[in-house]
Amino acid sequence: MIFLKIYLIEHIYYTLLLIIGSKIRLISKSNYEELHARYGHYGKKLEKALKLLEDKSVKLHKFSPSGREIWTVVGKEGDQLVDDSQPYCSCRHFYYRVLSEKDDICYHLLGLTIAKKINSYDIIEFQDFEYQAFLEYLLRDVVKLSKD
Repeated sequence: MIFLKIYLIEHIYYTLLLIIGSKIRLISKSNYEELHARYGHYGKKLEKALKLLEDKSVKLHKFSPSGREIWTVVGKEGDQLVDDSQPYCSCRHFYYRVLSEKDDICYHLLGLTIAKKINSYDIIEFQDFEYQAFLEYLLRDVVKLSKD
């Protein structure tokens, strides 16, 4: 049993290095162990979240001069509005599985949480006058996804 755990930890560690080492930044063994200890139980969901980091799909949209911030994650179904302080995600999994307490998190929120922890996300800067148009575009995309 212990051998299997060690093998799995080493396998996931090397997978992480391959996935995000060259594209984002190398995760130190201590950081990896901390991430695995905290999120390893998510299994495939963790793999999907790490894929989001590899693809640079976690975005912080910052508006100046107000300092407003909107987080989005580009998932397999398009842009998702995410807020880890609530927590909230506009994806179907969150709506059908997380809100009904059949699951505790979607991979978009997990990806956001990890991205913030290791400072691995894109920052896109806007001016405040662009805020309304940005929200309209984002909400249109989210509503479109929910109808598909």
